[in-house]
Amino acid sequence: MDPHWQSLKVPVTEDFSLDAGTWRGIGEKDAERIVEPPTVPLIDQLVAHVERSPDSVLRQSDNASGAALASLTVRFGSYFAILADASKPPWRTSQGLVQAAITDSEMSRINIEASHALSTLLGIYQVDPNRYLSLLRRAIIHLPLPIKSARRRCDDPRCL
Repeated sequence: MDPHWQSLKVPVTEDFSLDAGTWRGIGEKDAERIVEPPTVPLIDQLVAHVERSPDSVLRQSDNASGAALASLTVRFGSYFAILADASKPPWRTSQGLVQAAITDSEMSRINIEASHALSTLLGIYQVDPNRYLSLLRRAIIHLPLPIKSARRRCDDPRCL
């Protein structure tokens, strides 16, 4: 590997990290970073990892199934995994400001990779629905899921 390119790993669980490709800095003080995708797509790494994990008789709810899909397709199955990796320090601009915006090209990459991940999962479902359901059960158990609860803010008594 070119010495300017560095390996990029994204921790998912204590015992599993994604190979998220490589990166290198450009510009003054590496103010910008170029991220090249991994050889093996993130969704393929996730499916292999989850399918190696123990299955369960857990019956998933629709909410948990949706969270598992979000975790497999967007949270860890796309470039968003790199941007949301809390173990990495924020990238700074050359003026020392924290860069917080997602660029159009980054959003495009997230869309493409998440769409590919969803297509992969739908392909699994079409060929073997039981494998797909097992994958969702395992993802619910073995992947961090983007489940948040929020209280509704409404003073109107008609709010549910």
